[in-house]
Amino acid sequence: EMVNLALKVIGGEACSILLYDKDHQEFDAIVTKGILQSIFKSITITSIYPILEETVRRKDPLLRNLIENTTYSSVICAPLKMRDQVFGVIALSGKSNEHVYTERDLYYMQSIANRASLNIENRLLYESLYMNLLSTFQSLVTSIQARDYYTEEHSMRVKALVIKIAEAMNCSSHEIESLKIAATLHDVGKISIPDNILLKPGRLTDGEFDVIKNHSVIVENIMKPLQILDTERLIIRHHHERWDGKGYPD
Repeated sequence: EMVNLALKVIGGEACSILLYDKDHQEFDAIVTKGILQSIFKSITITSIYPILEETVRRKDPLLRNLIENTTYSSVICAPLKMRDQVFGVIALSGKSNEHVYTERDLYYMQSIANRASLNIENRLLYESLYMNLLSTFQSLVTSIQARDYYTEEHSMRVKALVIKIAEAMNCSSHEIESLKIAATLHDVGKISIPDNILLKPGRLTDGEFDVIKNHSVIVENIMKPLQILDTERLIIRHHHERWDGKGYPD
């Protein structure tokens, strides 16, 4: 999207996103358009390396016209930064009079790079928070499994069935991921069920079954402050409902 936007808004012959390896001071083109990636990696990176290196060193976008020793007449490089550290560069190149870049083009390129950097950083922070939350809940699941081995096997079977059904229903990958999480965590509320009820070998009394029924509401309350898992929380609350209205808790 960054490459397409730069070519559409600013114009040029080729555009590439390069990741920067600080330890080896090398650049690796992970996305290219307008030129074969193999050619860009083997020839172009070498020819514009001084501009890439200066972009990283200055942490600011650079505009160079009439570039010597390259096939391009004009090059713009803008740094991709996270917490003021450069992790990549987006490079835009032109080789005709039509694509001799201006300060306005440089401004547009900087705006694209800044917005992209912010989105990437937010995405990484989101994923980090997301994984930390899942790890915390997995610890709760593990603590229940230590008390009740049946719960572990049951959750694994539920998850396997949920995935197969969701795939048969052509659910999106995002929906399937939510269902995986909900299936894994759906019985976490049993952490508050006393052992004499949870592990009772015989039939439960009506009162004991009422206690068991609370587990879906308990896990919902545990998850309620975490808006990041709102979808999964609602799935878990309602996983014992029935089409005839005789399920619980609602």
